[in-house]
Amino acid sequence: MEDVYQIPEDQEEDNADDSQFTFKDIGALSGLFWLTSFTFALGTMVYYQFFAFSTDCMVNRFGYTFEEAKNSVAIIPASSLIFSPIAALLIGKFGKKPLILALDIILGAGVFLYMKSLPVQKGPMVVLCLVLIGLHYAIFVAIIWPAMTLTVNRTSVAAALGLATTIQNFFIATFSYFFGYVNLTRTHNSYDSSFFYLSMIGAGSLILSLAVLIVD
Repeated sequence: MEDVYQIPEDQEEDNADDSQFTFKDIGALSGLFWLTSFTFALGTMVYYQFFAFSTDCMVNRFGYTFEEAKNSVAIIPASSLIFSPIAALLIGKFGKKPLILALDIILGAGVFLYMKSLPVQKGPMVVLCLVLIGLHYAIFVAIIWPAMTLTVNRTSVAAALGLATTIQNFFIATFSYFFGYVNLTRTHNSYDSSFFYLSMIGAGSLILSLAVLIVD
């Protein structure tokens, strides 16, 4: 994955006439592409699923008012926006993508395990966790999104990324129903269970990223 980050040899040369992506081409996509796609789809769930129920969580788990919760939740995309260009610049300069990706996934999973241990009250540590969630997402996307593009030839990039997004959307729909059920009662225990499940999703993404390293 140091360089997933390298285009497979059998895909390095593009055929000038190969400008159409067909169903036949889907079957020809490399195993490396599918691994990175599922790593991407599963890894982004930690961010998307928490963000989906974060306002209710801030109100019912940490005791924020609704207005306070809305303002606090905005910290997540704001921190992601701030850290994204910095992450891309530093990763591009220093490399070590496999190590950084693994540490970043561990960071994301660890934040939710830590939130599970926090007392039922608002405070600076809750805000710090929201900042770290945004940081985690910024680093994750800065590494995994370009990685997928390097596992297919140039003429197939747009269609391949469309497939990866389709997988992601399937996961979003599936996990949204799951977390909706888990948080149905909106109690302290239900949100703590969600924190645990989010950390397990992160662990699944970590396993897939390690599989990418092995295959690559």
